[in-house]
Amino acid sequence: MNRARAMVNRRHGFVLVMVLLVLAVAGTSLTLVARESCRHALRAAEAREQLQCKWGSRSIRDYCLPQAERLLQAKEAETDRPEVEAPGRVELGGMTFDWVVTDEQAKANVNCLAMKRTNSGLAGALRALQSGLVEAPHVELRPLELPSGPPASLARPYRTLDQLFRGLTPEQLGSFGGMPGAAGRVTCWGSGQVNFRRAEPIVLRETLAGVLTEEEITKLVRFRRKAPDCTLLEAMDALELPGERRGPAMEAMTDMSRCHGLWVRATGRSRRWCRLYLDEVPNPLGKEPQVFAW
Repeated sequence: MNRARAMVNRRHGFVLVMVLLVLAVAGTSLTLVARESCRHALRAAEAREQLQCKWGSRSIRDYCLPQAERLLQAKEAETDRPEVEAPGRVELGGMTFDWVVTDEQAKANVNCLAMKRTNSGLAGALRALQSGLVEAPHVELRPLELPSGPPASLARPYRTLDQLFRGLTPEQLGSFGGMPGAAGRVTCWGSGQVNFRRAEPIVLRETLAGVLTEEEITKLVRFRRKAPDCTLLEAMDALELPGERRGPAMEAMTDMSRCHGLWVRATGRSRRWCRLYLDEVPNPLGKEPQVFAW
């Protein structure tokens, strides 16, 4: 009798151990399945946000770039002063999009500056153009080595902002939230002619060095303040430059812009995406605007 009871107890103990083992395996399996499900859910949510970011950014690009001049002029009418940038914000699909339209020809073209200055002189000009920023960026020039074939007027040793500054985030480059960015007065794109009707005085000083004197730049700024819709010819008449200086001054300036930029920052639940679109006329890379993504 005692032996039979012992055998039954051993069987019950074995069954209990097996049940506990099965429960442990099942629990581990359920944990793994739950973790994998969470990973799939996170990937799906991220993929959804990336898709929203892509199409939201493209929608803003298609809306803003074709009417960049109108948006800049509306900003100027609001502030009653020349404006190089016009910001905006919109909510799309639960995601916040901040955007900034820019007049790239109202900035100092670094490729044109590089043709007139040594590397140290160019670095000094870039540092001067960053005056007024809360934290001045570190200038580190990394020009491309260009073949000797293309004419100098078409050479672009600097094609991205990363070749000018070290370690800057897109939010430090673009002027988001009303804070001026490192790219607010500097550009790598456009014909190189500066839009004298919008450019800040410091941009005019750097881009027109050797073309206009400090006194003439002050006179130009004063004249455009009185006549904000003036043409380049009217500005030249107001400066009363002699014939041999009038030609170089007209070649260095313009009263209309053919290169505009658009910064777009998309803010999702878990991260941010930034895009920079460049629209040049003519576009050296084809019909689609250039795009830089972060």
